[in-house]
Amino acid sequence: PNVTIVEVNGKSVEFEREGDYVRVRQKDHVTIEVVSPKDSTLFVGLNNRLSVRIVNPTNSPVRGSLSIKLSSDWKERVTSQLQWWGGVVNLLPLNKGSVRRTVEPGKYREDAGWINGASSAEVAIAARGSQVVDLVLDVPNDAPPVTYLATMHFAGTTLGRSFTVTHPVTADIRMPNGKSARIEIVLANHTNSTLPVTARVHPETYWKTEGSLSQRVSLKPHEKATFSVPVQLGAYSAGNQFYPVQVSMQSGGFSVKIERDLYAGIAHFARKAPSLDGSWNGWNRSNPMTIDKPTQIHKLLLGNQPWGGKSDCSARIYAMYDERYLYVGAEVSDQTNVTTWNFPAMSYPWDTDCMEVVLDTRTGADQGYDPPTPGLYRHLSLAEYRRTEFTQDRWQGGGAGGPTLPKPLLVENAETYYTKTDSGYVLICRYPLTSLPEGTVKPGHKIGFDVAVNDNDGTTYRKNVHIWAGFTSNQTWWDLGSMGALIFGERE
Repeated sequence: PNVTIVEVNGKSVEFEREGDYVRVRQKDHVTIEVVSPKDSTLFVGLNNRLSVRIVNPTNSPVRGSLSIKLSSDWKERVTSQLQWWGGVVNLLPLNKGSVRRTVEPGKYREDAGWINGASSAEVAIAARGSQVVDLVLDVPNDAPPVTYLATMHFAGTTLGRSFTVTHPVTADIRMPNGKSARIEIVLANHTNSTLPVTARVHPETYWKTEGSLSQRVSLKPHEKATFSVPVQLGAYSAGNQFYPVQVSMQSGGFSVKIERDLYAGIAHFARKAPSLDGSWNGWNRSNPMTIDKPTQIHKLLLGNQPWGGKSDCSARIYAMYDERYLYVGAEVSDQTNVTTWNFPAMSYPWDTDCMEVVLDTRTGADQGYDPPTPGLYRHLSLAEYRRTEFTQDRWQGGGAGGPTLPKPLLVENAETYYTKTDSGYVLICRYPLTSLPEGTVKPGHKIGFDVAVNDNDGTTYRKNVHIWAGFTSNQTWWDLGSMGALIFGERE
């Protein structure tokens, strides 16, 4: 309010007061202002109308065309965005990408002629006049979904602008907790227009489906719609328990097919409590969840050690349940078994041989996502009998220089049983159903699930961590969206 002089580039200029602000008018050349879209978002497969207001403050009329030119390094920028995975650089995995990926288009176009050099018809702006100029950008269906750094030009005036290319409609593919097993698709319209959308589910042949696999909806601006397909796991993939689901979508000139990783295991019903002594009496060990491939070794922040094959460290995971407990057992092959958490020489309990289990029992919108809200458990089972409870002074992580961490989300009163074997060891953990949310375990229902086996070969730190499902670029212990599913079998 007390400003009396405003200078621009060292020269005093006229200004107007507007509340707590001053408004400076540019009088020497035209100005460019993007009217819509305000966020400069462009949608794949659609005709996008870019409206720009040209203001001519001079005393002479101006003629010209509005044009767009990309930065000289736009190709490098596109490549960088397509290859960036969003994590710590030295943890970039070589085994696998994101759990969600685009299948079709199979390849993005390498030219950007639809935007680079695009221009409007020539227009005339009267002296001290203004005009809104429209430029229609027809974004090809195979244009890469990235952000382009560009410059807009009109009559010698330039304006820097970033344009973000994205899909007008997206689909979130998931298996919801708290319901009978089903593939659920959440369609979302991200545009300001009503769009007709056709979506179809393409499940892996291992899935038995019921009902219609396709859905046609009319989505209002920014509206979401959900449809589901009941499924049963009808066969077993011995190699990796990998049963992906694809969804295709079409709306006008936009079409895409995406794929979502789904790893699934079965928790069999136990008529009698299964043994806990490593004999496997009473266990149904058909169709185990297997951890035995180099791709399932996730990169560690301080580096990994060479893996010596299945005898070095591998595991077969089994799950069962009865009226009182959920049981998870690991039959581990390990040539060197380190059973003692040597604190404080070892910073963390997972630096020794042990099993970590993720149980996501949440049924709300938070299921499958961080942060870890109530109903999400990350349970640690050491190579000994214990209830896996740690006092705060032993959960410091400072013994070998590691940072202090919060306690993991342990299942209350869960018990771990350890048995040494000729080829390694057996770890079995039983989780009281009374410690899990009511109604978690029901035949035909599922929960989010993952298992990791940590391997130590006699040092003060773990050698590798082997993960069943979430061995992706954002693995389960960082991104819950990459976990697998545990489906509860029928009561036989």
